[in-house]
Amino acid sequence: MNGMKYHMYFDHLSVQEVAERSGICRDRVLRFCHNIPEGTSMKVLYRLACAMDVTVDELVREYPDSAMAPGDHPAVQAKRTDKAMNALGVYRRRKNLTYDEFTALLGLRSRQATYVKCTAPVPDSRCVELLAKREKMSAEAFLALYREEGTAC
Repeated sequence: MNGMKYHMYFDHLSVQEVAERSGICRDRVLRFCHNIPEGTSMKVLYRLACAMDVTVDELVREYPDSAMAPGDHPAVQAKRTDKAMNALGVYRRRKNLTYDEFTALLGLRSRQATYVKCTAPVPDSRCVELLAKREKMSAEAFLALYREEGTAC
């Protein structure tokens, strides 16, 4: 995982907070959480680093995935009132994605729509296909991998 994602989680910063502090649009910040393109200007990297109170070197450094356990981000942790999650919800939690981040990833319009898709008895096939393609696997393999006991898939 890149340093941006690492430091956002451990400093409990949301995509929206980093966007506001840096003056960079939320969608671009979200894309940088997953991959910082090689051609990104130093000006943009510096603005992001300053917004997160880290150096540019720390921002672009690669950290091992083992540096973060599933559920480290407070927005990803289950609450007692949470409904059972289908494969989409399990994927969101295991990837440490907030509902805002997951909404952008799925191309949906609201966090509420994302929550409904994550708690539906049967996961949305379009979303499953999209995520399976992203993970380079079949939809069936995706459903098997992200099935959680006691939930509908």
